[in-house]
Amino acid sequence: TTTTTTPSRAATTTTASRAFSSTTTTSAVEVPRSLLQPVDTSAPDPVVFPSRSGHFLPPAHTEVSGPKATNKFWANWVVASGAQEAIFPMPYALKWGAVGDCSAGQLTISHGVQALGYGDVTTTGPDRIKYYVTPVNSTLTLGAVEAFAPGHHTIVREGLFGVHVEVRGPSGTSRKVTYPIFSGMAYVSALYEGGTTPKVTAAPNALTEVRKVRAGIWSFTSNSGAEFRVYALTSAGEFADASYDFTSGGEFNKPFDGWVRAAHIDEAANVELLDAHARAVLVGWDLELKTGGRVQYNFQKQGAESVALLHFAYAHHLPLMWGDAQRVTTLTSRAPTKGRMKAVLGDLWSLRVDIRLASALGFLPSGEPADGERRGALASAALGTLEWFLENENWRSAMFKGSFYFSGKGFQKVGTVCLLVEKFYGIDFAKTQVCADVLAQGFRCLYVRSSAGNCGNAPVGSYYDQVWGGIPSREGYSDSGCYTADFGNACYNDHHYHYGYFVVAAAILVRLVPAFGKNTAFVSYINTLIRDTTNPSPADAYFPSFRSFDWFDLHSWSRGVTPSGDGKDQESTSEELNLLYGIHLWGSVLGKADVQTLGATMLALCVRTIQEYFLMKDGNPHHHADFVKNRVTGIFFQNKADYTTWFGWRTEYIHGIQMLPLSPALQLTRSFAFCQQEWDSILSSLPLSLSDPWSSIVFTGNFAVVDPEKAYQKLSQMGPDKMDDGLTQAWARYWASVQPTPLARTAVTLPIAAAECPASLKLDVALQAGYLFDEMPRVLVHQSSSSASHSPVWALLSLDAIQEMDADGMVVPGRSITSVSSQKSAVWREEVRNIDGGLATVTRFEADVRVEQNCETQPSQLSSVAIEVAVPHSPEVGSMEPLQIHIESVDWRFCSSGHWLRIGLVVDLPLPALTAGLYAPDDLGKLLKFRSGAGCGMDAILDLPLVASANATEVRAGVSMEAVGSTAAKIWLTLPHFTQSLVYSLTASFAERAPGSSTTTTTTARFQTACSTGDHVRCPGSDAPCAGDQCCPGPPGGGPSFPCPSASLGFAACGSRAKLTDCVAKQEAAAEAPPTCSATVRVPKQVMEALAEQGFKPTECASSSAPAR
Repeated sequence: TTTTTTPSRAATTTTASRAFSSTTTTSAVEVPRSLLQPVDTSAPDPVVFPSRSGHFLPPAHTEVSGPKATNKFWANWVVASGAQEAIFPMPYALKWGAVGDCSAGQLTISHGVQALGYGDVTTTGPDRIKYYVTPVNSTLTLGAVEAFAPGHHTIVREGLFGVHVEVRGPSGTSRKVTYPIFSGMAYVSALYEGGTTPKVTAAPNALTEVRKVRAGIWSFTSNSGAEFRVYALTSAGEFADASYDFTSGGEFNKPFDGWVRAAHIDEAANVELLDAHARAVLVGWDLELKTGGRVQYNFQKQGAESVALLHFAYAHHLPLMWGDAQRVTTLTSRAPTKGRMKAVLGDLWSLRVDIRLASALGFLPSGEPADGERRGALASAALGTLEWFLENENWRSAMFKGSFYFSGKGFQKVGTVCLLVEKFYGIDFAKTQVCADVLAQGFRCLYVRSSAGNCGNAPVGSYYDQVWGGIPSREGYSDSGCYTADFGNACYNDHHYHYGYFVVAAAILVRLVPAFGKNTAFVSYINTLIRDTTNPSPADAYFPSFRSFDWFDLHSWSRGVTPSGDGKDQESTSEELNLLYGIHLWGSVLGKADVQTLGATMLALCVRTIQEYFLMKDGNPHHHADFVKNRVTGIFFQNKADYTTWFGWRTEYIHGIQMLPLSPALQLTRSFAFCQQEWDSILSSLPLSLSDPWSSIVFTGNFAVVDPEKAYQKLSQMGPDKMDDGLTQAWARYWASVQPTPLARTAVTLPIAAAECPASLKLDVALQAGYLFDEMPRVLVHQSSSSASHSPVWALLSLDAIQEMDADGMVVPGRSITSVSSQKSAVWREEVRNIDGGLATVTRFEADVRVEQNCETQPSQLSSVAIEVAVPHSPEVGSMEPLQIHIESVDWRFCSSGHWLRIGLVVDLPLPALTAGLYAPDDLGKLLKFRSGAGCGMDAILDLPLVASANATEVRAGVSMEAVGSTAAKIWLTLPHFTQSLVYSLTASFAERAPGSSTTTTTTARFQTACSTGDHVRCPGSDAPCAGDQCCPGPPGGGPSFPCPSASLGFAACGSRAKLTDCVAKQEAAAEAPPTCSATVRVPKQVMEALAEQGFKPTECASSSAPAR
């Protein structure tokens, strides 16, 4: 099944709708196609981007021809002023050391320990870390006994993930050392050729021991305490024979043609794994990127072909790994930032990321404002803002600010107002098209400036830079302004921030005026911005591939070619999201599926990375706990994390730069759980003056997620002229109005007998697709209210801990009146770990809440109990709906161990349909479970065998509460779900009964699969039962009866001979279709093992091109 989305272009609406409406269709399995297709291959327009050479920081020490990388980890080494700085391929830092006249005579390896810098009263306070950095100190060096030629290193090969660097001997010799350097390399490797003699030292430290372990393997220890494993291999990957040895000073005893490799030993237990895989040397690395969120790393190696490659992965790689091409080991290594890395075995890595949420993003944030007065106020504000832009051409002061960065913010700012006018008044409304024309006039000053009229203070334009291959700003191109003008745009800094604003604004223009999608000059201009930042193909000979995006770290880097002692950095994750979101929109409006999917895939990957490393919730394992208290990282260098910004120290800057611009993509990263912690820990204590533009960013990017209504009021009180320069009050208020209520709540308050006190509470909650695992802890709230002499007591119940809260909702330190235990299957836990903060497809949890002893207030003083179920959900996307849980009844009963509580729940939520073949019949037989409490804590499970096979079309179950008597009872629906694909959207209705009633609770769900002739099924429309050759009643509004969905072919005894649904046809079609290998369904290993125990076996299929699977 595939889900298709269509932009909604309705002028007005009276019902809740979204920026995208979703439909579900069934289609053939898509054959993955490559997304590494060029956006364009023609030369940039020479009028708009005149060619120029003579860049202020030209490439140095490189023989790479054509466009060159500017934002990769090795960029320090390709400019003359950065050649002696370190680079950070992770987990190691590398730096050149001079020997004689050669500035690159030895390669120093650093693998140190983080140094922590706590703040003071003027910064973070003494209890929080302001920055941490890993000092670059030599722990081992690779060099040679013989002298190298005067001068420096030479980069001879460059790719997406690394470089080959040569250091050459004097003229007239063939001596040289080649270093293949890649992100995540487990070993630092050097290929010695031409009769060069290796030399391994610890300079400036001293070696304290050089011990030969066996032929080709040594242990090196220095007086710094660092221990390295050192290997010598022939070019064929065999260990050097016993005649080779290192002296105590680290010199090889004779010249050697082959590999010398070094790996730092963190733990003694690691040496066996390092020794076993040292003979596989990484020398190349290609990227495959395909539809369906498929990412593959193809490693090229030299040495022993039969030995698997050992390579380090970051923590966020692991849950993305797919299939068995790679195997995660126990070997770990600390990186300068991003925490510990884990070694993985495999000559390729296959990764998969869920791109559904990213692909579903529309032009407006998800959600709808309330009807009535609020909607009218927003519509009026949108039109009023547009009229202000048109008055005296005020739009020029917003869109033309001289620099690319600030002008880009103005373009997108005006674009969002155009979207709001379209939203409330329609695309054909005259003012909507006037607004679009403002955008068009602004863009003409960028791509046809000579004929665009008044373009005063528009960005000065860009060159096509022949030396690096890019479009840097003309301002600072050939002078020291390269570092600072327009935030260093001429030095390739922040292009992915600056140009993203224009890409989003351009997509808005094409949405409103589709003819611009056929304007060759306009499309070429925007394509050139995308090619500069995100060129996906080496077939485009004018730009390097993926200038900003790091396909190993899975996010972008800034800093361009400007040298930096701590490596590249990322300051504004939200502005990176904006570019990737813009590429997704641009591909959508142009009908370029590959461009759209490229943007969505990169966006989905980036979202995971940002949540893993940049936006820090409690318990984040990748940073020190006292740095996590900051909630955001500030400037995140490769070697340092510094809680600050490039433009100032104010807390509003540090957090706000992670919130702007306010685009729908921001909803993917800033979860309710994170925003609540950020607000409670940091932002709620700020003054947040209504006259400070940065307050408008905090109110929208954080507070609107935590408390949408209060944020709306704050934004309404701010003057329109007090907003951030990239934000209008109209857009800010709309944003706050459509944010989902963080918790879907329902509650009931029931009286308590004077002598009773609750002792236990059992609840089951099922989650529908779209609920976020990382927000699971904020699940239940229990309140006991007492007599007037006692304040209410709140307890926040989670799966992990419960804290007592006072009447104002504040945690009471050191007090806990309740504890929670949760019961989750192994499959469920595995799903949580694999999704790791992403979307749950289908799951459920059971919380067993027990009061340890009597309530703190005397039982006689308790007057009532209020129980509230609150389930957090992600921003609404597509057909996802908030979960509704109804507390139907609460009864008090007494048992020997104390008082306890009986609760009946009725759940009303959408359910996924089952897909034939993915579920074992045994699991379907346990679809509905009824548990009766035979005394305190004694549970029995009654499994109702409702479904006999995976082809069932329907499940219907009735459970009577009358037979339970005085025992506890709970009812729930369990859908075992083993894959995240092939899920239909389906609704289920649950009949409610009044509190205290003992009538039957009925659950009905329709599963859109196949049936056999004569099966008991339900009539579409009326839900009446039928089986085989029977008639279903006609539509409620009148009409003839029609055949039952399971009627035989040709049955004609009804008013109409046509079936409204025909499940028999599906069954027969499925039976006729021979099994083929056209598709592969991946099922978690533990699920297959569980099914095998029940006798379930995969069906073998065969084809001419593939073996049986």
